[in-house]
Amino acid sequence: MILKKEERTFKIYLDDMILAMNRIAEYIENLDLNSFINDYKTVDAVIRKL
Repeated sequence: MILKKEERTFKIYLDDMILAMNRIAEYIENLDLNSFINDYKTVDAVIRKL
């Protein structure tokens, strides 16, 4: 179900942020900085979640 902007509560926004942070953590959990920088797909995915 898609909610209109005025129907979204702060809790929904916070839940979305937490979900995005958890996904980013999953994407990068086994990467060092150099590996992350050189993995354009992961960089793109992380940027998309930000």
